[in-house]
Amino acid sequence: MNMHIQHRRSVPSIWNRIFDESGLRPVQPSGPAVNISEHKDSLEFQLAVPGFLREEISLAFDSKRNLRIEGKKEVTSSDTNVHERRRDFSVLNFTKSFRLGNGLHADGIQARLENGILFVSIPKAPEDSQEQIRQIPLN
Repeated sequence: MNMHIQHRRSVPSIWNRIFDESGLRPVQPSGPAVNISEHKDSLEFQLAVPGFLREEISLAFDSKRNLRIEGKKEVTSSDTNVHERRRDFSVLNFTKSFRLGNGLHADGIQARLENGILFVSIPKAPEDSQEQIRQIPLN
C-alpha cells in the first residue's frame, strides 16, 4: 500500500515563490531537512534538528490527518562583557506540516530525539481495518 503524503510550508513567502518559479533554490531551506520512508508496517520520518532539546520541539496530529512538527529555540548570550558585532540568529523557529493519507494508526505515533535527529514513527493500520467504500441503504 502506498501512502499519500503532502508537505506544506507553514508560511509561504514571495521569495520562495520567486526562487521556485525561476528554478533557483534559496540557500536556507524552510525548516529542517526531512527524510520520509515507508516500511511494511509503518511510515517513518527523520528530521535534522541539531541543537534542539526535547522540550523545544512539539508534535501534533489533528483530526484532518495533519502531522505538525514545531521547534522553537531562543539563543541568548549570558556574557555581559561581550559586545556582539553581528548576530545572524537569536531565535530559531521551524514548522513542518504533512497531510497524511488514510491507513495510519494515529494512536500509535512514537517520537524520539537522538543525536540531533528527530525520529517519528506512525504505524499503519491493519489492512482489514482500513476505511473501505461502504454501501449505505436508502430507507
